[in-house]
Amino acid sequence: DLELARPGYVCKPISLGANTDPYQPLERRLRITRQVLEVLAEARHPVGIVAKSNLVTRDIDLLRLLARDGLARVYLSVTTLDRRLARTLEPRAAAPHRRLEAVREHWVNMFAWLGVALVIDAIDGQRDKQQDDAEGDSLRKLPLLVSSAIAVGMCA
Repeated sequence: DLELARPGYVCKPISLGANTDPYQPLERRLRITRQVLEVLAEARHPVGIVAKSNLVTRDIDLLRLLARDGLARVYLSVTTLDRRLARTLEPRAAAPHRRLEAVREHWVNMFAWLGVALVIDAIDGQRDKQQDDAEGDSLRKLPLLVSSAIAVGMCA
């Protein structure tokens, strides 16, 4: 709070979730991310959030306030639409369909962006071969992931 108000402070966007999701399960109770966003909203400070959790929708009031002036961007990371693979790669993250539903319900055409990371072709491709699945590898599934995101109003 004091740092943001000091003379000479150069305002640059702050990133939440660059190293770990700011909406870990404990955040539901502790509300630390919420408190950070309250300070940033009061200071009219730009923020970007990368999250896998649909808990980010809890803070939609603050994010909308900031987004109105172009000060907030939310990047929901979706690795795969395959629920079983997602549980293996992201055991504590919200299911992919829950992340897309969160966008559909709260952010249609507003400021939610799709982040696709951790595309592991060898894992997805091997899994498909073992199951004789005709869908193909991760890279061939990428258009389906992107089109699913666009269908709910995300900017891909």
